Amino acid sequence: MRKLPCKKCKKCGLYHDLSVEVCSECGTDLLKTPALLEDIDELPAEKIGVINAEVDVFVQKCSACGALNFTFDEKRIVKICHNCHKARVKDVVPVRYEEPSEEKTEASEEEAEEAKPKIDSDLLNKTDSEDWKKIRGNIGKAVGESEAPADDDDDDDDDVDWGGIAKPKTESKPAPAPQVSVMTLSAVTYGKCTFSVSSDMDGEYLLGRSANQRDFLANDARVGNKHCYLSYKNGAWYVRDNDSANGTAINSVDIGLGGERLLRDGDVLKLGHHSDSMAFRVSIK
Repeated sequence: MRKLPCKKCKKCGLYHDLSVEVCSECGTDLLKTPALLEDIDELPAEKIGVINAEVDVFVQKCSACGALNFTFDEKRIVKICHNCHKARVKDVVPVRYEEPSEEKTEASEEEAEEAKPKIDSDLLNKTDSEDWKKIRGNIGKAVGESEAPADDDDDDDDDVDWGGIAKPKTESKPAPAPQVSVMTLSAVTYGKCTFSVSSDMDGEYLLGRSANQRDFLANDARVGNKHCYLSYKNGAWYVRDNDSANGTAINSVDIGLGGERLLRDGDVLKLGHHSDSMAFRVSIK
């Protein structure tokens, strides 16, 4: 099964690859026709136009609805999402599209059987008393006895004290105090504002015109009342968009509606997708 982004001509119904700008059958302009993933092996022969499976394909995932928007030229970006018709997709950098590889099939029953560890049947049947003496001798050394317990040749071992086999003693060390990370955000637009958030805070840190830093954020009416969350988990800082109307971006790349992304030292966190949106430089210690 080969899936390839194809344009379907609205007039004659033929499918063409991304690079085709005019339908080869009826001459219809295909420049504004969005490409959708199609299984080209399942297309009827009479519906196949010009399809080159080797054509370069780039994709922009819409940050508003998650739809895939395809282009054959990374410099010719998609500006309006074909699914939700929002312009936020134009801020998404095109990346080369790679078709997901098929999952590996499970090993056959014979292969699974061969992979099982082999058990020495001779070892299971050994009852040699000399071997048993060696085993008991080793146990005696492990529990600190000067000699191994005597073997009285009978099969009744109920008088052997197995309780002396103890786990190795380990010294308990106090757990190291957790390191506290501090993230400082300094405004790069709309004047001066610097604030810090510590990793030992309780819960998440909410930014917005009706939340933390409200007085400063009120300078940009496009910032949401509860715009985004800052959080610390698994030893790293993250920002999560709170379904804001104007989006949240890191280094001018939109993280998506409700999306969450890692914050690194030196990043620029922007509350919005406009060139003059409220922005902060991130410093992490």
